[in-house]
Amino acid sequence: MIIKKYHIEHIRNHFGEQTLLSNIRFVDLETYRNHLKDSLTVNKTIRKDASVNRTMSCLRHIFSKAVEWEMIEQNPFDKGKSLILKENNMRMRFLTEDEIKSLLDACNDPLVPIVDCAVNTGMRKGEILGLKWD
Repeated sequence: MIIKKYHIEHIRNHFGEQTLLSNIRFVDLETYRNHLKDSLTVNKTIRKDASVNRTMSCLRHIFSKAVEWEMIEQNPFDKGKSLILKENNMRMRFLTEDEIKSLLDACNDPLVPIVDCAVNTGMRKGEILGLKWD
């Protein structure tokens, strides 16, 4: 709830307190999204795409509710292509030797060779279980 208040405050500051929802067009939303993307966070770091998407999702929800409550006729988000940015959620991390030891120690006996194979090859569960043993 606190984060939504933050988003709403940011939206209100950008568009102005007196701006009516009915006066906001798709181009204004696109400009706002680009402004968010190019602006720094409170901590003076580059704003991540996920952060921009959360704010834009909050704004889209506001417009959806306004349509539902018959305050406006059409959601301006529906007039153009998606304003949601493609997020890169990929993370590359490797287990440390201590983490590998702890993981193998936590496994019961039949599971140890499977987990050991996964750790040493990077294979997924389905790939390992699909192996044919001689």
